[in-house]
Amino acid sequence: GFKDMAQNYTGKDRLVRKTAGEIAAYLLFSTTSDLYEDLYRSGDVYYFYAGYILERDFGQFIIIGESDKVEIVEEKVKKYISKIASEGIDKSIFETFKKAVYGMQVRSFDRPSTFRDEFGQFYLQGVDLFDYLDICGRITEKDVNDFIKDLLCTEMAVSIVEPKGGN
Repeated sequence: GFKDMAQNYTGKDRLVRKTAGEIAAYLLFSTTSDLYEDLYRSGDVYYFYAGYILERDFGQFIIIGESDKVEIVEEKVKKYISKIASEGIDKSIFETFKKAVYGMQVRSFDRPSTFRDEFGQFYLQGVDLFDYLDICGRITEKDVNDFIKDLLCTEMAVSIVEPKGGN
């Protein structure tokens, strides 16, 4: 994963960063991505997921998976991120995921507990939750490309958890 410096982002800049990170996670690592398809078809992973979290005091982009070929997966992830960083994201795919993130946020308002939690979380960060919908609608390809280049092209931390007693 990648550590982000949450204190560098305040107000609407924080919302842009959060939204760009969420879209980047879907674009790069969801079941529709080229990398995901390659990892599964080649049998390199059994399970694979990515997500971005930006809290008041910390931020992290995490990539989680289960594999017997950790070094191969790590190398493929690094190459894929590098390729996307140099070529940029696909515009039509970006628009699809932008709408998906917006829709997920609107649907979260249907659940009072989720709305309560998110409203409180955003409030404590000095941000109005309803501004998030505006940001979701205005986020650009450049915002997501900048996020990828700024955070995902830094050194990646890798942790390997094995069952007690080894493989």
